[in-house]
Amino acid sequence: MKKLLLVMFILASVSSVYAADAASTTPSALKISGDFYVGGNMAMNDDFVKSGKSTYSYFDYDLNLNAALKASENATVFVRLTYDKNVIGSGKVEKVESTNQNASSSVLAVERAYLNYKFMPSLQLDAGLMGGGQWGTLFGNTEANIMRVKLTWTAAEGMDFLAIYQKNTEQYNNITATETSENNDDNTYYLGAKMTFGPVKVQPLLSYQTRGTNYGDGVADNELDYAKAGADVAVYGDFGMFGFEAEVVYFTENADYAAAATDKKEDTTSGEYVNLFLKLNPLTAGLVLATASDNSDTQEGVYNWGKDFDVTVVMDDWCEATLAGWTVAKLYASDIKIGSDITLGAALAYGMDNVKDGEANFIEIDATFAYALDAQTEYSINAGYAMTDKMTAAEEKANCFAMYHGIKTKF
Repeated sequence: MKKLLLVMFILASVSSVYAADAASTTPSALKISGDFYVGGNMAMNDDFVKSGKSTYSYFDYDLNLNAALKASENATVFVRLTYDKNVIGSGKVEKVESTNQNASSSVLAVERAYLNYKFMPSLQLDAGLMGGGQWGTLFGNTEANIMRVKLTWTAAEGMDFLAIYQKNTEQYNNITATETSENNDDNTYYLGAKMTFGPVKVQPLLSYQTRGTNYGDGVADNELDYAKAGADVAVYGDFGMFGFEAEVVYFTENADYAAAATDKKEDTTSGEYVNLFLKLNPLTAGLVLATASDNSDTQEGVYNWGKDFDVTVVMDDWCEATLAGWTVAKLYASDIKIGSDITLGAALAYGMDNVKDGEANFIEIDATFAYALDAQTEYSINAGYAMTDKMTAAEEKANCFAMYHGIKTKF
């Protein structure tokens, strides 16, 4: 807490200095924004049993401070500081996605620290600690704070092309006498584009991940040949009353350990997502279909559609964390306006496991409520009830419930 107060004091002091400059003829070179959330969470029977059901609850809060420091006309440094804390009483720390902390710990972390430089209006460079694991819609996304060098070229309005070098793991000190540090590293290379064609937006992304021959332990006789190639295409459409968003992800992954032929790995995984919706006054009605491949029966991989993508409240967030290898269909109504301050939502979902001969399934009902306390602050409630079958070896029918509520403000 002392670290947080110190950082906030420094930011406030710097802000006051630049505010004083702004009163003169010097333009302000610092912009600060952020958000704060505090809430309570409760989940019941995440073990999918008929009797002896567990229930756990906890508070959590999340503070994000964003700063943009303009060094010159072309150079800007972006920084994000985050403070998370989860107060847990039942020991269910593995269910907390943000930081997996115990009741007495908290983290003040730098999540973003990178430089943006504009060589010309159409060509920009970003380098430093940036956000990774995100592209297109939320489908397939798990946000990560990671070292990147990104070059963006704007060929025309609505036509951006990107090249990214990403350092997933850097083990500069874990080398043998005859090796270089790069042979221990894990790198990913991306080529992407964000293109607009009238009411349609298309965002393709190609990726290629490699690991050095001594990745992991630097032992020469444990070399591996590892490569993971991916293709991701997200498409958005806005045709007035009708709209959609869709994304298709495909990966091939190969690894071969020289010292252990049995460790040879060849995976092909894929995921597909589509959201079709009608914007009706005063609500939005839609259909979501999301599917993730499960090739575990052929010793291939299972596609995980990421922690940032939650198609349901209970099964894809609290009880299962993420529905890797599942197919889920959902009918929903959202943005139901009651007056100027209240917004409601409801959904009905059905999911089934895609594993060969798999019979696990669920039906879930979700509801949401949001009340605008003012233009920047909102109180919200999200709740869901899932009826499951054959989720465990006992093949029992079991019900799960989850609810979370909280207040969030932006500044």
